[in-house]
This record gives sequence, C-alpha cells and structure tokens, in this order.
Amino acid sequence: MLYLTFEVGEAPYAISSSDVAEVLPLVHLRDIPKAPPFVAGLLNFHQRLIPVIDLSQLFTGLKARKRRGTRIILAHYRPKKNGSQLIGLMAEKATKTLQLQEEELKDPVVSINAAPYLGQLSLSSGEAIQCVQVSKLLPEAVQTLLYPDKD
Repeated sequence: MLYLTFEVGEAPYAISSSDVAEVLPLVHLRDIPKAPPFVAGLLNFHQRLIPVIDLSQLFTGLKARKRRGTRIILAHYRPKKNGSQLIGLMAEKATKTLQLQEEELKDPVVSINAAPYLGQLSLSSGEAIQCVQVSKLLPEAVQTLLYPDKD
C-alpha cells in the first residue's frame, strides 16, 4: 500500500494514500476564534471552507514550522454524524511517498489513550515510521465544533 510521509519534529509519520484527496502548498488560513490550539484555521478550497488541523500542534503542542516542505494534506475524514468530509492536515516535509506491505506493519508496543490516531509502525526503512489513522484524529467535541449537524 502507498503512504504519504511527513514529519512532526524529527519523527516520521505516514498516512495511507487512500485517505489523501490532494496535497496543497501552505496557504493563508482564516482563524477560528475560540477553537482548540491545534485547529490552524479554515482553508478556502474551491469556495468550500475546510478545517485545517496542525498535526505538529496536535501531537506535540508546538506549531508546525512554515517551511517550503510544509503542506496541507486534504484528507477524507468521516465524522460520526456527517458522512465523508474533507479535513486539512498541516504537516512538515509532506513531500514523499513510501510503499509498505501489510506484513511490514507492526502493532505499537505502547497504546496512548490521548492519541488514538497513532496506528501501526513500520521498521522496514531503518527507522520507525508510525501510521496515522485520520478517522481517529479528532475528539468528539472537536468533531462537533468543526462538523456541526446539518439539521
């Protein structure tokens, strides 16, 4: 399976290409007042407002560095009540892909309740690359904030 790789700090991560809709350069985002710090803002994507999550801020509490390799990954996200939506994921060094076989992926040794989005690991490239499960990125309260019911 094909994965898009990125870094948080110096640690490598990967997202399945089946979750990726598009990769965009870093652009200006509209702030969302009173949103959690890891919500970077709203992206105007073809006249559609897409919430963007700063993965560095979410994982470590430090904002992503605004570098040439920092990108916004548009990913398919499925909030509990609103079907499939797009979510923007701000990530550093999101410029490469990696082919991984199912048998190369290992379950994590440590499971952190506060980070349910951290999935399996690959050690095949000589370093531990952890897969991120897009569907588990946001706590329910943040899902409700960013994807309110359409009733």
